[in-house]
Amino acid sequence: MAITDKEQGVWELDQVYNKINQGGIWDYSSSGIAQRLYTWGKNDSGSLGQNNNTKYSSPVQVPGDTWVDISASSGVTVHGIKLDGTAWGWGYNFYGDVGINDKTTYSSPKQIPGTTWRSINLCGAASYSATKTDGTLWVWGWNNWGNLGQNDRTSRSSPVQILGTTWDKTNSGGSLYGDLAYGAATKTDGSLWLWGNNENKQLGQGNQTDYSSPVQVSGGGSWQKVVVGEECCMAQKTDGTLWAWGNNEGGVMGVNASGPASYDEPQAIGTDTNWKDFDVKYFGTAAFATKTDGTLWSWGFNDYGALGQNSGYFSQRSSPTQIGTDTTWASVCGKRYGGMATKTDGTLWIWGSGAYGQLGQNSIRTPYQNGLSSPTQIGSATGWTVESDSAYHNHMFGDGNNLGALSNTSQ
Repeated sequence: MAITDKEQGVWELDQVYNKINQGGIWDYSSSGIAQRLYTWGKNDSGSLGQNNNTKYSSPVQVPGDTWVDISASSGVTVHGIKLDGTAWGWGYNFYGDVGINDKTTYSSPKQIPGTTWRSINLCGAASYSATKTDGTLWVWGWNNWGNLGQNDRTSRSSPVQILGTTWDKTNSGGSLYGDLAYGAATKTDGSLWLWGNNENKQLGQGNQTDYSSPVQVSGGGSWQKVVVGEECCMAQKTDGTLWAWGNNEGGVMGVNASGPASYDEPQAIGTDTNWKDFDVKYFGTAAFATKTDGTLWSWGFNDYGALGQNSGYFSQRSSPTQIGTDTTWASVCGKRYGGMATKTDGTLWIWGSGAYGQLGQNSIRTPYQNGLSSPTQIGSATGWTVESDSAYHNHMFGDGNNLGALSNTSQ
């Protein structure tokens, strides 16, 4: 369906959903805000995109100023999409992670073929998924658990398609570490699909069977966003409720049960319907979320002050607990030992461990325990933008010890 002149311009998210429900399909474009990409931290395999392996303890810019989407893996591989629909990758590439049909490590961005990419995300340790504007879903990388959804376990070094043309978005902001790899995506009808490793019942199928092609999660056509952790999965329905399933280590599922029990089907996280943005941190033992009232929440295991609760190390919360009293939080992202968030004024905040400069404070904090147990601002800039409301964007990432975020180029 072609776009009429009247339809040109920036669309709000509810307008996009209405258009989809009416059967309309068109080339997706971002909000039109060209953005700079900044990274900092350890820089293994050149993952900071600086054409070197130098560690940076404060943000440095990746070349280009038209980035609209970024994602990173625990294997220190980073991907991004630009305003023109091109996709780029760099960093670790042992399994063909970058997606350009080779296994060479790159310390600066390399283009993945195609110009109609819409979103890009992680779907397992060293494996990746991305959508195009035509509703197709593509995967590449490591495939030991069937986490590429191809009904086999063969790894790929360039994108291959998962069947179907009604895919909406891949798992947003998901971050995995280790060998337990699986992918997730929603379709335009609101149905939720997962595939790959199911050792901790994280595929939501009522069993522990691995699936090498997508299987639907119960809940009908009501899912709007999904985030995957190493051993648990978290998703939001269109009614604003938040759900989780899989391994409940440290109370990460937020269902007021702190034991290591696993849940093989979605469990409601309380009864609140005003959740806005959410993420699960690396190792999948803590979760973070914002609400529409601007409050910030965390729960799970508090290793190294990861919950941002200004509390002792290695404590835990088995249900959502508010971080401070501020009501100006906008978006949140999990990292390996902590979290990162933005406020409505565009400032960027971080907490947790900082052994590799990943706290962005222009300092190295060792040992791990010498970190930040409550949110601390990174610099003084106010141009950080993450568009947490957008279903197609993950404008901030925390890939273990290497971090990044986008900022508005108008700043």
